[in-house]
Amino acid sequence: MRRGSSSPYPLAPWLGILILRVWVGAFFLYAAEYKWFETGLASFVENDWPNIIEGGIEEPPTIFGWTLYFYADFLRDVMLPNGEVFGPMVLVAESLLGISLVFGVGVRLFAFLGFLMMLCFSLAKAVLFLTVSSANWPVTIALLVLSLTAAGRCGGFDALLQ
Repeated sequence: MRRGSSSPYPLAPWLGILILRVWVGAFFLYAAEYKWFETGLASFVENDWPNIIEGGIEEPPTIFGWTLYFYADFLRDVMLPNGEVFGPMVLVAESLLGISLVFGVGVRLFAFLGFLMMLCFSLAKAVLFLTVSSANWPVTIALLVLSLTAAGRCGGFDALLQ
């Protein structure tokens, strides 16, 4: 541990974790800003949300040869009919996750919840790991890494905790 620092990392890993945390946070702030202001909340809930969910229902994700029909049933029975509840929750979650990561507040909790959210989103889009359309997976894995490290203590407000 460096003297005078509450971070458990030397400078190079500390800087790498800081950059990763802020980049992922900015990613979520941009995604939330786009949905809030450019497409609009109503458009997201009425158009984008059903398209994402219906894609996961029509083509359930397959992992190692196992098709997750139970997940397609969950999307059809729970997520699709309650879009007016879950759609705004996604936008609020993206906003809070972005703020948490950029400022380094409650990073482990928010990063883990964001990991679960991105995992569900990736499965709903039937995006398989290491495919051409797997742009969600680097962010999902980055959130898992941030949830397992003391990322908030690297230049964030979590460093003030003792």
